[in-house]
Amino acid sequence: MSIPTARLASRLASRRLLPATRRYSTAEPEPKKSGSNTTLYLVAAAALAGGAYYYYSSNPDQAAALKAEEEQVVKHAKAMKDSAIAAGHDNIAAARKEAESARDRVIAEADARAHQVATQARGALDSARSSTENLYNDARKTGDKASGKAQRTWAEWLGWGSAKKEEGKEKLDEAAAGGKAKLDQAAAKLDSKK
Repeated sequence: MSIPTARLASRLASRRLLPATRRYSTAEPEPKKSGSNTTLYLVAAAALAGGAYYYYSSNPDQAAALKAEEEQVVKHAKAMKDSAIAAGHDNIAAARKEAESARDRVIAEADARAHQVATQARGALDSARSSTENLYNDARKTGDKASGKAQRTWAEWLGWGSAKKEEGKEKLDEAAAGGKAKLDQAAAKLDSKK
């Protein structure tokens, strides 16, 4: 192949228009085409299976040991399962106990808070009742003072009225006596003129 032809072939191969050509050098041996190894693999597998069958069938102690080992594995698996179930029950019991203690703690805190609020409310009610009673007592004292003052004032008015009445009666008696004396004088004068 000449050089221009080789260049053209390499360009076409790079553009995927022609399949790439491979040239083997004389130093590199050509790859050997081997036959199918499937038969070899089948023969080896059959020999291995036959050997295993012969070993386990000709040695009953090995089969019993294998069965005992299988029983041990099953027993161990059952023990692990039972242990896991017991651990699960323990975890459930611990979680239940923790939830109950948390619930009891919340209930105790709520009771303490309710008791505190009730105590504060009772104290406020007692304070309001005491304040109301004090106001009532003060008002009653003020009313009693006002009533006593009114009674004293009324008594004073009654006393003043009685005094004025007596004074008026005395003046009336004096005026009547003076009038009678004047009438007596006038009558005496009339009698003397006769």
